[in-house]
Amino acid sequence: MDNDVEIFAKLPNPCAGPLFYTTASEVATRTFVRDVLNIPAPRIIAWSADRNNPVGAEYILEEKAPGKPLGSRGPNKPITDWLTDQPADLLGPLLGRLWQDWDIWPMKDRITMIEQIVEIQRKLASTKFVKSGCIYFREDVPNGTALVTNPPLRPPILERFTLGPLVEKELWRDEKASMDMNRGPYESPQELVEALAENEKKFIKAYAHPRMNYARSLTKPESPDDMLDLLDRYL
Repeated sequence: MDNDVEIFAKLPNPCAGPLFYTTASEVATRTFVRDVLNIPAPRIIAWSADRNNPVGAEYILEEKAPGKPLGSRGPNKPITDWLTDQPADLLGPLLGRLWQDWDIWPMKDRITMIEQIVEIQRKLASTKFVKSGCIYFREDVPNGTALVTNPPLRPPILERFTLGPLVEKELWRDEKASMDMNRGPYESPQELVEALAENEKKFIKAYAHPRMNYARSLTKPESPDDMLDLLDRYL
């Protein structure tokens, strides 16, 4: 940028998930991680989950995370300086091996790095939600449910968020994207697995057709009725 600040621009991959929900949930989730859990994540500067904008696509603009690559330093000096001290015929192999060579770090630095990563994992693992779904901003999914954690988190900023539908690709693939399916949030694990089965039944009834198969399998269901019978037995 003209003020020498570096930012990253992200455009969603078509395979990433459903339009709008994938970008909206990523932004809200990363904001939750940064502002509620106090985990150092790059700040999101601007974003849009509506592709009908001047850019013509959904996007996320975010800060460049400060820091250096893990392999950019050697013992007590930058790895680039360290490499210049090596024989010329060894530079090629060393560049490939030492660029991310954990062994060249002092033990104290390695322990510090591990402790920081463990602390991030501890914060994430200790935050448990009482329902299953994806995190959104309340204004983006106004019909979502309250974001409740166990043990409860009570910062005022938590009111910005809500729990909404999952962005799992299988729930939105092809014709499923336009179907009225139960994509969450779910009250319990049992409701989740039952909803997934009911969603498949809806899809089969709407789009599945029997086909002639002269090498019919004796072990795998191949007709819509076979699949529905299997799902009914599952439920």
